[in-house]
Amino acid sequence: MASILRSAGMKPIIPDSGYFMVADFSQLDGPSKIADGDNDPLDFRFVRWMCREKILEACNDTKFCFYTGSNKQDNDNFIRVCFFKSDKVLDAAESILKSFQMA
Repeated sequence: MASILRSAGMKPIIPDSGYFMVADFSQLDGPSKIADGDNDPLDFRFVRWMCREKILEACNDTKFCFYTGSNKQDNDNFIRVCFFKSDKVLDAAESILKSFQMA
């Protein structure tokens, strides 16, 4: 999963254990395409964009973390991806992620 995320232009944070990996998506061009005028955190907008435009689901990180105030704003460029999936699903995700554009 880490190599897939790297090839898509993200910076994965390698976990010690678990089924999720956190990745920094700040180098990708995605949420800037959304002109919906809301004030949702960047990770919410990015995940929404991925679901709508790329048909790929991930979890926004600020929803799960205890960021407050400026810390929340400064940490809204991370998403969580699950890698406890079948090879078929991971291969499809890799294909979609490779289509991402660098900002």
